[in-house]
Amino acid sequence: SKSDVVLLLEADTLPSDNSVFKQLIQAYKKRQKKDVMIVGSPNPSQQDSFYEKIQCSGYSAKIKFFSAWKNGKNLYTCTGHAGRLFSGAFVRTFRWPLDVPEDAYLYFFLKQNKLSFRTARHAIINLRCVSTIKDRGTQLTKFRSGESRLSDFFPSGLLNKEYRLTLKTCMELIIYGV
Repeated sequence: SKSDVVLLLEADTLPSDNSVFKQLIQAYKKRQKKDVMIVGSPNPSQQDSFYEKIQCSGYSAKIKFFSAWKNGKNLYTCTGHAGRLFSGAFVRTFRWPLDVPEDAYLYFFLKQNKLSFRTARHAIINLRCVSTIKDRGTQLTKFRSGESRLSDFFPSGLLNKEYRLTLKTCMELIIYGV
C-alpha cells in the first residue's frame, strides 16, 4: 500500500503514551516541504542498575547539549531513539546501504540532498540506555567506525563539520546553550 507516513521505532524504545503518534502527525502536517522526517523527543528511562542510571544521566546531558547546537538539527539529534515518522514518498525512494550507521547515514543523506527533519518536542519516546560496559563499548565502536564507512558515501568536509565539534562550540554550548 502507499502510506502517507511510515513510523519507525527501534527495539529499545517505546512511546511514552497514546498521544505520541498524534503529536508526530501534527508536526508532520506543519512541516516544510523539505522536512521528510519528524523525530520525537528521546527520554532515557527504565534505569534498573547503577550503571544504567549513569548512562541515562549522560544521555540526558547529551540531549540537552545537542538540542542547543545548530537549533537542534545535527548528527546527534537525528536519532532513531526518538522515533521517526517519514513521509511515504521519501520512504518509497530512500534505501540504506548495508553496514552503515543508520542514524548518521540518514542525517548526511538529508543534508547532501538539501532535505531536513523536524522535531516534535511533545512526542516523548522512552528509551532504554545500555546496561553493561560491554554494550557501551560496542555502541562506541560502532559510532567511531561508522565515520570511516560513511566516507564511502559523503565528502570528508561534510563529515568533519558534524563529527568534530570545536572547543569554541563546546564552550558556547556549555555556557549559553545548556
